[in-house]
Amino acid sequence: MESGKKSKHFKWFESIFKKELTCPVCLELFTNPICLPCSHTLCQLCWLFIESKQCPICREQCLIFLKPSVVITKMVQYIKVESTCGERMLAETYETHYKSCIDCLRFEHNKNQALLAQSIDFHKRILDDMQNDEE
Repeated sequence: MESGKKSKHFKWFESIFKKELTCPVCLELFTNPICLPCSHTLCQLCWLFIESKQCPICREQCLIFLKPSVVITKMVQYIKVESTCGERMLAETYETHYKSCIDCLRFEHNKNQALLAQSIDFHKRILDDMQNDEE
């Protein structure tokens, strides 16, 4: 398998993984997921906006205090990447973000400037060594 391509199996697994980690209310990856007593999961903010306090999937009444779902939170983090500016996002949105985020662009510019300065220093040392050898 080529290093730049994902296998069909991996793509299938990735799509299932994302589907299962998507909130049924906002249709985005879970943010601060909570697990309802019926075992369905929602984003905490989505749950706060549900006035009936019924699960939107099975309609079970949920009146008890709900705890965060630590496992699902960790799973969502596995499929997100962190940009240079510290924002976490899906891998497929990373390139677009990186090209438009001023903090990421500034970091890339500074990194390139540092690499250029190191390269110039390296070549100056080589030239100096060559000149010293000729003398």
